[in-house]
Amino acid sequence: MSCRQWILLILLVGGCNEAPKTIPQPSEPSVQPSVQPSVQPRSQAKVKQQPVNFGVTIAGAEFGSEALSFCNEDPGVLGVNYFHNKPWTFDWFQEEGLDLFRIPFRWERIQPQLGGRLDKVEIDRLVSVAKWAEQKGVRVIFDMHNFGRYAIRHQGKIVSAIIDKKYDSQVLVSSDNLIDVWSKIIRACDAAEVAPWALGLMNEPHDMGLGKWRKISRALVGGIRKMGSDHTLLVAGDGWSSAENWKKYHGAKTWIEDPLDKVIYEAHVYFDHDGAGTYGLSFSEELRRDPKIYDRPQQRLEPFLKWLKRNDARGIIGEIGVPNSIKPWESVVLGAMALLQQHDVEMIYWAAGEWWGDYQMSIQPPIENSLGNDLFRSLKKN
Repeated sequence: MSCRQWILLILLVGGCNEAPKTIPQPSEPSVQPSVQPSVQPRSQAKVKQQPVNFGVTIAGAEFGSEALSFCNEDPGVLGVNYFHNKPWTFDWFQEEGLDLFRIPFRWERIQPQLGGRLDKVEIDRLVSVAKWAEQKGVRVIFDMHNFGRYAIRHQGKIVSAIIDKKYDSQVLVSSDNLIDVWSKIIRACDAAEVAPWALGLMNEPHDMGLGKWRKISRALVGGIRKMGSDHTLLVAGDGWSSAENWKKYHGAKTWIEDPLDKVIYEAHVYFDHDGAGTYGLSFSEELRRDPKIYDRPQQRLEPFLKWLKRNDARGIIGEIGVPNSIKPWESVVLGAMALLQQHDVEMIYWAAGEWWGDYQMSIQPPIENSLGNDLFRSLKKN
């Protein structure tokens, strides 16, 4: 999700108006949404659902990172600034037929000191989700939601330090640091005898410098393979991972050589006028500005899909979303879904999570026994 989306997120959760007054235990830090949409209840009887053609991001552990004080020394308070979703949310989507779950986390929280130990609460949470996924027979992606950066205090100021960039002639966070944290996450999973389906190495890197992200991600994949890991690795694109601008930022060819051939390139797509995913204009205004709005799925996805085909590469749409209560937008995203199915490329919907409240792109069910909102039901049918 882009920085402009995070502005919306701050308005929704940054003030912590929905947070509990006391900090829950780490196993269940969460609250119910403040807005309870009117939805039909679903039967309490558990019926085996047919698999669906999309996954979902279960957001929450990455919340609160836009606070001015946020950094590795002050990453926020669990249950106040960010949270871990309760088991029922995961179970609900799994029982609805979803088998792919993307789980965001922040580097500063899982490793408060670069090169240091992992935070026990944060790594235990990821391990527990991986165990749940194995028990349920579904797939889970660990998604480092850091945008190619690590927030750290430097000379008395908080710096959102870009990987391998020098600040006052000093690199504050390096590629080696990134390799280190992922190596420790992998070892923690190995020790617990669980394996996530894939590792999302970095969400939406951007403004890294010409060619820098290609070099960093190439080194990261090499470092992970050197330690003996055979995980599937999701390599997001530079430029906010834009599917439409994929070739602009990455050139005509792939840049990762993986001896195991288990790299999947990750792009993101939204359909508002600037592709930021804020959907600040009404649909009628969007249509007035662009009468070919229903062609946007093809316009924005084809550059990435053609790049994959030319390079015989694997890809995934790691984020996609539209407002959940506006039917014309529903038609747009269903068109994108059909196009991706034609190219055998999976998509992960943004987003679910128990703190979203009335966030316009949420597909989070308001209560455990609900059928979910209309957009979710439409996505399921396709």
